[in-house]
Amino acid sequence: MFKAEQTGTAQFSITENQHPVPTSDFALTITRHVHQAQQVALPSTFENQRLSELSAKIQQFPKQKTELLDQFWQQVKQQGTPLIEPLNAQESRVTFLWKGAKENVRIWGGVSADHDFMQRFLDTDLWYRSYVVPNDTLVEYRFAPDIPTLPVDASTQRRALLSTAQADPYNPNVYFDRIGDTLKNTDRFN
Repeated sequence: MFKAEQTGTAQFSITENQHPVPTSDFALTITRHVHQAQQVALPSTFENQRLSELSAKIQQFPKQKTELLDQFWQQVKQQGTPLIEPLNAQESRVTFLWKGAKENVRIWGGVSADHDFMQRFLDTDLWYRSYVVPNDTLVEYRFAPDIPTLPVDASTQRRALLSTAQADPYNPNVYFDRIGDTLKNTDRFN
């Protein structure tokens, strides 16, 4: 699967073990073309109530997007992260937030052991990931923004997230691992 960024002629390079392969050995057949109008739209509502409200405001006042995002981040800075929404007596929705990444953000540690990718909020530099967790959940986590894509095996690429992993700058509950005791360490959520 690939996405054509523009119409017209395109060139493809084929490599195997980082060595070029003669293109005469391959044929490319496009079996399905999905027009942009047929593609799935991004959600206009979000699991997190604050993100849903922000989305509605941005859609209503698109020229004020920058100001609305600035106001949102000021509130986040005062409240702290992750955002916690009680759902019932046993569970809460926890939403992790990151600001500023261009390409991707992963959560290292946290609720899942899979180093989950965060989702981009609309067309902004705000990234989020929500989970429903028991109210007594306690986790340690870091964010890895803009992880480089390297020409290495999958295991090494997975470890590349450590090159950008850092603490949540909006979480006041920092857990220091006694290695430098700086904000580059791990956060906790409870």
